[in-house]
Amino acid sequence: MASRKHRHPEILKAFAEQYDFCEAQSWWTCEEWPWRLEIHHVMGGRNRIDAPWNLVRLCSGAHRWVTEHPIEGRVLCWWILHQRGAFDCAAIAKATGIHPAGWIGSKQSDIRLPWVADLAGVLLEVSE
Repeated sequence: MASRKHRHPEILKAFAEQYDFCEAQSWWTCEEWPWRLEIHHVMGGRNRIDAPWNLVRLCSGAHRWVTEHPIEGRVLCWWILHQRGAFDCAAIAKATGIHPAGWIGSKQSDIRLPWVADLAGVLLEVSE
């Protein structure tokens, strides 16, 4: 697999310095100590964007869970962004062509965890 080079390493460095904790710790028991913190791109893929509305800081266990559960994981990450005041639906839609309200609406029936469904319901209301 080809190496992923970040277009804006200075943004990632500043983000990592500002968020030196697992942002999912309210929902996740971070078991590794010292925590191995990782930056997760909510809207990932080959053309992922290094922007505050697309970044969350997670311990490796939470990062693994978010990656393994892409629907519930994205909802959780968007919720973290919402709580932080960085859930920018217009920026997400402009950069990715995906509007959070439409995406959440189309995925609600695929969400299997009740607590994530609750988060999705609130996000749906604030993103319309």
